Amino acid sequence: MRLAKLFFINEVEYHDLSKKDLYANLKALTRQYFYLTQLNVNCKNRYKRLINICFPEFEEIFKGSRIYEETALNFIKNFPHAYIVKEKRIDALYNNLYKTNSRHDYYYKRLANKIKEIALNSYPGVDKEHSDVKNLSDMASILQENIKTINELKNKMIETAKELPYFDIINSFYGIGEVLTTELLGEL
Repeated sequence: MRLAKLFFINEVEYHDLSKKDLYANLKALTRQYFYLTQLNVNCKNRYKRLINICFPEFEEIFKGSRIYEETALNFIKNFPHAYIVKEKRIDALYNNLYKTNSRHDYYYKRLANKIKEIALNSYPGVDKEHSDVKNLSDMASILQENIKTINELKNKMIETAKELPYFDIINSFYGIGEVLTTELLGEL
């Protein structure tokens, strides 16, 4: 009888799970989070392949995971090819970098000069009119939007999970952070 109730009603009498809607919502949120993070991996792989075709030396400036940061994504969205960067003035490159993430202006002036320098010595695999240049710009936009959505979803998941009685208990285990706690609660 209890198994049948659990299946059809999603309720177990002896566990005081009166917040069954919270659990159902949390499950939906964690499933969406998992799907979007998997999608994000595919997008990052495609983005990196397009970078290697359109502006291979760009990775010398934004090493490792920095290539997926907001500054790099915004720059590539606007200047997706080495020859486009070659044609731009330093102040246009600087303004793009500075408006994304307002750090010290000297840092962005130096960064703009470095990017311009590597663009002058870049040998892309396609010309600047090739479809992959537009694809790279589009991929940067998709990644920006996906990262924003994932962060909003993560915050919503944690906020929802904190209302549940088991959150603090599971989160207190060494090595289990808020996101994993949320995923455990959503699935179990």
